[in-house]
Amino acid sequence: MMLNAIVNSDLSLVFSDFGKAVVYRVVESSVDAASLVVEEELTDVELLAMPGHVDEQRLDVADGQSRSGLMELVIRTDELPEDCPSLTDRVLMEGEEYAIVDFRFEQVLGVVQLTVRRR
Repeated sequence: MMLNAIVNSDLSLVFSDFGKAVVYRVVESSVDAASLVVEEELTDVELLAMPGHVDEQRLDVADGQSRSGLMELVIRTDELPEDCPSLTDRVLMEGEEYAIVDFRFEQVLGVVQLTVRRR
């Protein structure tokens, strides 16, 4: 128990020193049966995330090539809404919106590592 308290206090310090304010956007989609239009219900949660490595990649698009990077973010699991993360959710940071493409829980630390791509 003492080790958990030390890890949690150190982790809190790291987030307060290096964390960035982000918006975690929960996206719930439904289809209107009459119009066949997909509707999204958005719920925004403000929290701290620690940005990590950015891996720039070239993505082929219809009109040529566009640069889009994969970035890693670490978020404390206790700050996320229930049943999150999900690959339909998004993260807003510094005026940019990112789609979640992968995530991995680190149970011992109580964090989740998100891999996101700029939309």
